[in-house]
Amino acid sequence: MKKIIIAGLIGAVTLFIWSSVSHMALGWHESYTLRFNDEDAVTAILSKECPEAGIYALPNPVMEGLSSEEAAAAWQAAMKQHETGITFFGAVGKKSGNSLGKMLTIQFLNDCFCFLIIAMLLCCQGPKPFLHRVLFVELVALLAFVGFMVPLWSWYGFSGTYIMVNLFDTLIGWGLAGAMTALVFKRSESG
Repeated sequence: MKKIIIAGLIGAVTLFIWSSVSHMALGWHESYTLRFNDEDAVTAILSKECPEAGIYALPNPVMEGLSSEEAAAAWQAAMKQHETGITFFGAVGKKSGNSLGKMLTIQFLNDCFCFLIIAMLLCCQGPKPFLHRVLFVELVALLAFVGFMVPLWSWYGFSGTYIMVNLFDTLIGWGLAGAMTALVFKRSESG
């Protein structure tokens, strides 16, 4: 158990450091972040039209109280807007109270949780060579990425640049952290 905790913490620290470098030094995450023409106007509209913090989407037709025919027509209109008009999917936060320190702490705890799970999975594999362990971590990361991120691209219009930058970021970060985690476990020449 001690080896799992140490391996998980080493992986978490590695991933946390990589994430810092990736977001602050490389600049590639700015490549997909666009700016509104008038941020103050958008802020005013969001303040007025978003009654609470949460996820908002356009189109998002009201279906309550509609007959099945009316609901079908509303759904068709929404799909037409999705194909030809403005769509939006985003989180609106209101006075979250999350300081940078709190957000970084939550991120680090998340990294710890993820890499404790990875360390347990690596331990359950039994003796394996180092590269097999790293490949296993990369495949787990790739599976989670594809399962979560590709629907954001196909359903909600996240840009291809956003998907590709985050794919490479994930593979590099989890590869480095997976390598550091795998180093904790003894390499088996027979596996």
